[in-house]
Amino acid sequence: MYSKNYLLNTNLDFDNAIRFRLIVSIIEHGKLLGNNCIKSHCNEMVTMVNGQQYNKFCEFRVVAYASFYEPNQSAHIL
Repeated sequence: MYSKNYLLNTNLDFDNAIRFRLIVSIIEHGKLLGNNCIKSHCNEMVTMVNGQQYNKFCEFRVVAYASFYEPNQSAHIL
């Protein structure tokens, strides 16, 4: 399992983040853009469960995991 603040680097990392419903922080140029679960990814883009899309040049760091993440629902913080 991934630990808190783990930086997603590989396609396998992103696949596992989807599979295990990891909540990740999205960081661009040192600025936190938000936290969410990843819905899908390709070579250039990452789509979050809320529909927002981010360039893969952003940093995606593990924050927590949740079996059913909803913005108003509590998550298990690592």
